Amino acid sequence: MNVFIYYNMEQLTTSQINPLNSANLTNKPIILLLFTLFFLAISQKSQAITAHTVNTIIGSKPKVIDMEVAAKKHGFNLNGVFYSSNTHNLSDTGVNEFDGLTKFSDFLIKDYSASDLDNSSNYIDSDGDSIRINMPFVVEQTIYNWFDNNGRKIPDSDKQHMIGCGSGYAMPLTLTITTSVKTYSEYGNPNESEAAEITKIYKIAPTGDVCYLKPNSTKVFPTAQWRGSDAQGNMYPWNSGPIKRDPNHGGGYTEDFIVDKGFRARPIISDKPFPTTGFPGAEFQLIMNYSQDNYIYSVAVNPGNVATVDQTGNVLLRAKPPAGNGDIVVRATLKSSPDKYFDYKFNPTSVWIEPQSAGRYDWQTAFYRFCGGIDGFPTRKDYSNSPVVNVGPNWNRNGKWNFSTRAIAQGLYPEWGYINRRSYPNSNWEWDATTYFTKDPNSATQYFIVYLHDGGLLPAPRPAGDTAGDNVAYIACRK
Repeated sequence: MNVFIYYNMEQLTTSQINPLNSANLTNKPIILLLFTLFFLAISQKSQAITAHTVNTIIGSKPKVIDMEVAAKKHGFNLNGVFYSSNTHNLSDTGVNEFDGLTKFSDFLIKDYSASDLDNSSNYIDSDGDSIRINMPFVVEQTIYNWFDNNGRKIPDSDKQHMIGCGSGYAMPLTLTITTSVKTYSEYGNPNESEAAEITKIYKIAPTGDVCYLKPNSTKVFPTAQWRGSDAQGNMYPWNSGPIKRDPNHGGGYTEDFIVDKGFRARPIISDKPFPTTGFPGAEFQLIMNYSQDNYIYSVAVNPGNVATVDQTGNVLLRAKPPAGNGDIVVRATLKSSPDKYFDYKFNPTSVWIEPQSAGRYDWQTAFYRFCGGIDGFPTRKDYSNSPVVNVGPNWNRNGKWNFSTRAIAQGLYPEWGYINRRSYPNSNWEWDATTYFTKDPNSATQYFIVYLHDGGLLPAPRPAGDTAGDNVAYIACRK
């Protein structure tokens, strides 16, 4: 710093110029004033340096810390409930089980926010600088991904799929949720932290229980599982038309039947599980929450030793269980947890029908020669739940069609679907034909026959002028 002191030279005497004659100075007040101003200027600059030092700390970056605890706040909403490790309804290390009918899209992943972080526990600055008051954290978009147990990423195209119930994914699934976060100090230099990833991994799986029971006809004839009808008695193409049953012409299916899956293991309409009916060679598959090959299948309770099950969960009924011996119990045991198993109980004895492979006959010959007489033949209701089970006598279809409705505990066709030996190869039904006599008369000269491809009913012989129907039919006996 250069300091200049100016004197009034015109007022200086010889003695004032002489440095040895300082006593003769006449301008002492001027000199003192100038030196005072000089020191004042120095003091102000010192204060400015001090203030700048307070507001700019040259040091380390702040850090986001305690991320393990912060990650516990990652979670999702499902059916109105928020699940996370922090809320203690999701396990950090174990497998979290949910209904196998739940879709990936039903898991609504929470967007992580700055409010999920704590200014004290999630922030540190080694230089002691305090956290920024305004926007202490900046949180990027939350990203999540699903993986199966083989590490395969579940694509977005699968997000409408169910997590279980025949989904085929290797279990358990892994849900990974990640958010990138930065924190900021108030005065530090630098005042911005490195980006920190807050990640949480949850293991998700279906409950492991039985989801559906899939009749074998659903596999063999997937394009002919049901048929709709309407108030006009129209015949719609297979798997089309009104789903809701028409009161006069039937058709459709109840909420217990899921197209391509089969019947619910826990019905919501029927008070009984599938199947309540049966025949030798009846076959269905247990559709599990996990992949089918995750289980060992066995028949835990087998009255009369009439049921078998293979290692894909296909149950085969070879004969009618002895009366009064209780339910058949099929067990699916998890290979990964041998102490964890799921039992499915059913009783197929309410209606049991045995085809005879005896050829086609008119009703007089059929009732005379087979099943011990007419009383050994099934009724319309044993076979079908078409509204025509309640009509007669002398009913005429008047050009309108009728069909069964797929349902539990409402007859043989409603449960088993398209019935012949193609769909049930271990049975004694006819290979293609589906017409069988019932013991119910429409008139003194007509008896109803059932069409086991769609559960419709028509009288035989057919009325004059009606080209629909048959004059003869095959034989099956009620046991």
